[in-house]
Amino acid sequence: MRIFADTFQVAEAPAQLVTQLIADLDDFVHLRRHVFGCVFSQRVLTDRGGFARAVIGAPAQITAKPHERQFVEWAYANLFRQQLGGELPDFVIFFDISLWQRDNPEEREQLVYHELCHVQQRKDEYGAPRFEKDGRPMLRIAAHDVEVFHAELKRYGDVVPVFDETAISLATGARRRRPGRRVA
Repeated sequence: MRIFADTFQVAEAPAQLVTQLIADLDDFVHLRRHVFGCVFSQRVLTDRGGFARAVIGAPAQITAKPHERQFVEWAYANLFRQQLGGELPDFVIFFDISLWQRDNPEEREQLVYHELCHVQQRKDEYGAPRFEKDGRPMLRIAAHDVEVFHAELKRYGDVVPVFDETAISLATGARRRRPGRRVA
């Protein structure tokens, strides 16, 4: 059974935040030539067995699974064609609509920033950035540094309730490891 219209809808507010963060922050200069689609989900999102406020995917990488391929085909035809002027997204960010509505504006921005941190530029064996033939950066979806991203902790550490004081201290450099001492 393919029922998507009652589950997914275009997420305009997150899409505007994606556009704004990519345009305004040097952290995301590698994303400026790529297209993002944003979708609200009426159903609970999960990632690695836990609940998620949002998840990101690259449609070209998920088409091996029939149910994901069906969604991507439906989304291209029914959601993204109008939102993106006929262009297909390189990445899709799914947002849990009930959690998005609960969050304040700063928590929403942090969430979008977090999801964008997952999209990183590929590097060659020497650590140099890789590019496609047309000059666009080659991108990949990266796992978390440590369940979150170091840059995210530095930027939003004091607004995200799940970041404890130790994590914030580590991100800001307040707690440093001394030579010869073990950190528990």
